[in-house]
Amino acid sequence: MTLIAEVRVAHPDLFLSDALEALDGATFDVEYQTMGSPDERLVFVRVSGAAHDAVLAALERDHTVADPRLVAMFADHAIFRVRTTTDLEIVPREATALGARVLMVRGDGDGWRVRLHLLTRDAFDAYRAYCQAAEIAYQVRELSHVDDVREEYAFGLTERQRTTLLLAHDAGYYRIPRNISQDELAAELGVSKSAVSQRLRRAVAVLIENTLVTGDY
Repeated sequence: MTLIAEVRVAHPDLFLSDALEALDGATFDVEYQTMGSPDERLVFVRVSGAAHDAVLAALERDHTVADPRLVAMFADHAIFRVRTTTDLEIVPREATALGARVLMVRGDGDGWRVRLHLLTRDAFDAYRAYCQAAEIAYQVRELSHVDDVREEYAFGLTERQRTTLLLAHDAGYYRIPRNISQDELAAELGVSKSAVSQRLRRAVAVLIENTLVTGDY
């Protein structure tokens, strides 16, 4: 048995704090981020509820990010890529090292709503301690015990498979004709074409196994 936690965090120097305030009414969903130092870390964000040009302008003024780029645009949302420039973390590495798995990171005018699957209580305690030390406003919205989160949250996908699949869908990879190639997806994600191909194939196989295959033929 593990824990599901949902918390609300806010701080002037947290990721995209300026943009969240400037675009009150818009919703920001963190979809994928590369690992590394803040100078190297790239984050992909899905934004809905605001015009893409207004979002791009807000990102350019935000002191927590640099080099904003519009990746894909749709009728009701757009995908942006930014480079982080803040040292504060929405989900601290201390917590992930102790077994915190990110299920959702969603921002709005009130800050960030974070949903976590916690493999240990120590991960939750580490998250709270980090917020207290960094003076991040921290409110627990939910803390509950669960037996299995696979079907409800991830359908058995790894985080890399999930984010690659979402980006491919949003960028039009599954449209006819395709709006983006595997080479272009690889460039956006900062990985090889082979890695993108393997992630997509495995992700589709996992989704079929966990949603369509019942064992009754």
